Amino acid sequence: MSCFGFIGFGSMAKMLIKGLVEYADVKVSDIIVTRKDKNKFAEISTLFPGIKIGKTIVDVVNNANYIFLCIKPADVKNVLLEIKPYIRSDIHLISLAGTVKLDHIQNIINCRMSKLIPTITSDIGEGINLVCHNAKVTQEDKSFFNFHIGKLGKIKIVTDNDIGFAAELTSCGPGFIASIFDNMVKTAALHTHSFTSEEIAEMVTYTLYSTSKLLYDRQLAYSDVIERVATKGGITQEGVAVFNEMLPAIFEVMFSKTLEKRNTVENRIDEDFASAQ
Repeated sequence: MSCFGFIGFGSMAKMLIKGLVEYADVKVSDIIVTRKDKNKFAEISTLFPGIKIGKTIVDVVNNANYIFLCIKPADVKNVLLEIKPYIRSDIHLISLAGTVKLDHIQNIINCRMSKLIPTITSDIGEGINLVCHNAKVTQEDKSFFNFHIGKLGKIKIVTDNDIGFAAELTSCGPGFIASIFDNMVKTAALHTHSFTSEEIAEMVTYTLYSTSKLLYDRQLAYSDVIERVATKGGITQEGVAVFNEMLPAIFEVMFSKTLEKRNTVENRIDEDFASAQ
């Protein structure tokens, strides 16, 4: 029996499968995958030669112990209803749908289950993977889970109520950070005739990497780096002063918008699952 099953084959599923194979020494032959668009089954085999293909989601359930639901939140309820008759006592469901509460899933299928919110940086075995478990998950399950997912980055255990906010920092974070520095590069390019946008991006990206490494390796606070670079009356201090004046308001608007959107989606999912009871 294959150990790992994936229902859905989007970017996160591809990343998790790649990570499990490259970093956690999982054999491709121990993974079974299915996707909604059966015309694209060939893509799965091309990307992961030797992987098992399930013609249906029931095939995945019947041939896996750890089953990852890598599907859109709006599709979770119908998938759960379809697989419910085939759930065995040895199955551990792992949902990647951050806006679908574990309670909603448990009301349909009462089994061992976890929620996992990975990050794009898991593609290189780094970053923070947010995890919460229900009461049925045993210590043995957690150890098995932590061993494999822990190879894809750090695991941070959070409550189901907090996982949405935490995802703004860890899962959405790379997108936010990339957007900030993409704008920095584009604006910087308007102020020089010496460097191309590509050269500016290279300098900024490596500076971002080395600053992050310095912060992490030396366990420094952001204020420590600012204090060491932004000398009184210097050029860096001028820039930092602008950020301190303008960025808090920008981030306040950003978090207000993203959390409002998350609440809207969660309320829609709540209503959808209420109709299944």
